[in-house]
Amino acid sequence: MHDALFMEKDSTSPGRRKISMSALQDDPKTISNRIALHFGKARLDPAPILHMNADALVIEYNSYDTGHKRWETISEVAKNNS
Repeated sequence: MHDALFMEKDSTSPGRRKISMSALQDDPKTISNRIALHFGKARLDPAPILHMNADALVIEYNSYDTGHKRWETISEVAKNNS
């Protein structure tokens, strides 16, 4: 389990962002390698986007080969067993 900080939109105050901390299941090197892998498969226009959802870090991109929009899970959020 590895902690990561993410900035997200604050739904209570439009235009503001809040920082939250989530523990991801995978180690930083694995996450970095997965991001690099998917950036290599992506078109640069529009640029790929990383999103932190409630359950996972995902990348959104348009496929270099087909131009189709894709979403891939980079790492799931670690489950809290306490």
